[in-house]
Amino acid sequence: MSLFTRPADLERSRRPLVVKKCIMPLIAALVLGGCVAATMGDLRKGGEHAQWLVSGDHKALGSCLVTWMDEASPVGSNSTWRHYPDKQQFQVVNSKGYGGAGLVFLVELHQRDETTIEVDAYRSYEYFSRLGIINEIKLGVDACSAQRTAAVSVTASPEATASLPDEPSPASQRLPKAMPIAERLAGHTGRQFAGIECDSVDVPRRFSPNDSLSEERILIRPSKPLSDASRITCSYDAFLTDGKRRTQLKEEGTYKGLSFRIYYDGSGTIQGGADRTMALTSRGNWSTYCSLDPIADLKYCSISIANLNISTTTKGKYRANIGHKHYPGTDMTFRADKNSPIQMSESNNWFSAAQTNRLMAQMHAAKVVHTQYRRWPNQSSSTQSFRPYKTEVAVEILDWLLANLKDP
Repeated sequence: MSLFTRPADLERSRRPLVVKKCIMPLIAALVLGGCVAATMGDLRKGGEHAQWLVSGDHKALGSCLVTWMDEASPVGSNSTWRHYPDKQQFQVVNSKGYGGAGLVFLVELHQRDETTIEVDAYRSYEYFSRLGIINEIKLGVDACSAQRTAAVSVTASPEATASLPDEPSPASQRLPKAMPIAERLAGHTGRQFAGIECDSVDVPRRFSPNDSLSEERILIRPSKPLSDASRITCSYDAFLTDGKRRTQLKEEGTYKGLSFRIYYDGSGTIQGGADRTMALTSRGNWSTYCSLDPIADLKYCSISIANLNISTTTKGKYRANIGHKHYPGTDMTFRADKNSPIQMSESNNWFSAAQTNRLMAQMHAAKVVHTQYRRWPNQSSSTQSFRPYKTEVAVEILDWLLANLKDP
């Protein structure tokens, strides 16, 4: 989609923006929540309103905001823009929105004096009640204000504005899609998350230097990476959660010949076969999981492949089970090569410690492993197989995850 309305479209859009009437009231009530404000005047009077001041030139800020909404925001679809030089005003209008007709939001940038822009953002209560569109607009204004600080004189002198286009640039000449990392990380922790050095930092386009950060998802707190040759990428969530932007770390590399990708929330992937790749869509790899139980003061991590789950806790024992949502009263079964099957009733949830030790020893030496259990609600049998590959190393990675899991 493109937010850039061409001159011919602008001429057609100079008529008042009037929303189509609801032809099917019942469907509209169920799907769209009813008709929305009929005109921009109605939206100004009856919608949610936020106002703040920024420094710069309204035209430059508006041009950047249009691009930002197009490329970085999920709520900017079907927007148009208008510039009124005589009024020193720039408007961004969304008249269709996410999923139906209606006037959804309006942003007005007013040049109050040579250095100050007044930003007014209006949102219809009928749309985006859960998407935080006012906050999205604020993030865009903050990002564009920071991006244009060095490019536009704060006095908006003729020399500074002479090179600005009369309208936002076409797609081939748009502003950069993202600010340099150094600018977007200004005022933050730099290249360390939770005290861990980052080899690179992924910063979303919505990032604002004013965002509050949360490290709640970083459960793995190692003194050093799993592998000396691995690469650690630090990243920010694209969206805010409870007013904060959560941080995350990802370590990728090879440990004792086994490729891995570990997120420091405990999730991740471990290579499951010599012919398996680490592509996100690749099947046949181990998946990892970790959690904390503050009630039992317990740490838990597991690795899973082909319905086989191997877990360990701070109690110091490995336990295995197969599948999930078992049909009551049925068995789960493990078999390595031509060895006798190892069975346990689903009512016990896990194989015994002795069975788990025997199961793991057979798995490490096996050429092929089969797992089977019966699923709720129709007792359908789920049978899967895999060829063990460096499984001792996969278990070592499991041990590393538990050892470096933070306290509950």
